[in-house]
Amino acid sequence: MKALVYKGPGQKSWEDVPDPVIQKSTDIIVKMVATTICGTDLHILRATYPRLKLAEFWDTKESA
Repeated sequence: MKALVYKGPGQKSWEDVPDPVIQKSTDIIVKMVATTICGTDLHILRATYPRLKLAEFWDTKESA
């Protein structure tokens, strides 16, 4: 599957990554249906904010 990989301040790339797998009984896999970015995300990508935050997404449960 494809993923946008954050590699550090100002560094990101679309990469092929392995599909997720259930490793523990407390794990679940969700399918991202839609996502967007907010102003904080833009600051992270521009290296003007120190940490990664994921907040805006819509998902569906794939497996548990």
